[in-house]
Amino acid sequence: IIQVGFLEIKNITLASSLIDSFLQGKPRQLLLQQLSQSFHAAVQARALVPRADASKRELVFIAALLRHIGKLALLATREPVAENFVRECREYPDDEHAIAMKFLGVGIDHLSRELVKEWKLGDFILEAVQQSVPTGSVGALVNLADSISMHLSAGLQSAKMLEICAQVAQICQLTLEESQQQVLLMAEEAALTAN
Repeated sequence: IIQVGFLEIKNITLASSLIDSFLQGKPRQLLLQQLSQSFHAAVQARALVPRADASKRELVFIAALLRHIGKLALLATREPVAENFVRECREYPDDEHAIAMKFLGVGIDHLSRELVKEWKLGDFILEAVQQSVPTGSVGALVNLADSISMHLSAGLQSAKMLEICAQVAQICQLTLEESQQQVLLMAEEAALTAN
């Protein structure tokens, strides 16, 4: 506790409890896929934080893991409308807000923010669930990692992934090729751990 800190222990415990509650009973495949994507984003986010800042790395990991808390909570309800919403978001990831309004009548970011406030998950996670955040902030790192987890399936040479890897290279002070290697390495680590 002294090494990690009380706030970090609290966040790790809360995240663990939430994930456990989402997985109660027999979780559906779509919920497991969303959790896998969230876990992938968390591993990618942790890699974006300098090695010297260990406690921040864990906070960023938790924040990225809970970035889609609204989707996870919806999927845990097993309601068909929630599953249809998530499926369409996977197909058109850049239209998430419009899709949420169509299926839910409320923006998913708004829902996530309200869940974070209601469950008292803290300002750090509140920042992470927002789309519009200042450059260089924790939320910006989480959003970048989330973009990696959403767009990597298109391949490293896709226009979107080249743009994302260029951002990773700038943040981590790497070449484009080194940033691509880091992204792939973190994807492999996430897959192994998730399995």
